[in-house]
Amino acid sequence: MKKIINKNKRAQVWIETVLYTMIGLAILGTLMAVAKPKIDSYRDKVVIEQTIESLSLVDEKITSVLRAPGNTRIIDLKISKGKLVIDSQADTLYWIMESKDKYGEPGQKIPVGNIDVLTEGKGPWMITMSINYTLLDLNITTKDNKDIKQEVAASPTPYSLIIENLGKSSPSSVKQQIRIYTSG
Repeated sequence: MKKIINKNKRAQVWIETVLYTMIGLAILGTLMAVAKPKIDSYRDKVVIEQTIESLSLVDEKITSVLRAPGNTRIIDLKISKGKLVIDSQADTLYWIMESKDKYGEPGQKIPVGNIDVLTEGKGPWMITMSINYTLLDLNITTKDNKDIKQEVAASPTPYSLIIENLGKSSPSSVKQQIRIYTSG
């Protein structure tokens, strides 16, 4: 009789252990289901802030290149999310990314230094961070001196972004010609 009681106690301990483990896993799963959207939203917020910093660095390099024709600057640029667009037709640089976090009210541009940040959509949000150089009398071109849109997509390895001051396109021109392209 004593052996049967010991076996029942051992079996009961194992059943309790499995039961408590399953309850614990269910609680952890529920917590993760609730916390994951917040974690993703915070991660996107950090990416937006880093992107604004990267665009500010590109803007600084463009400004420093303007000092004299022939100046060249190279920036190692990491694009972890979204894409950088060099729109030489509109003389604008912009970075577009999908985010689970909005940066301000949808439809309203928020100026951050020389960068305008626009949130559009209804979750996931489309965040567009742009710098327009038309007011600075700059003519942005791409590698082959063409007025086209060049898109630089997300990549695990950094890009080398090359910025060159080509001077004025003609002696009577007011606009400085700036060539921006990635190596490779």
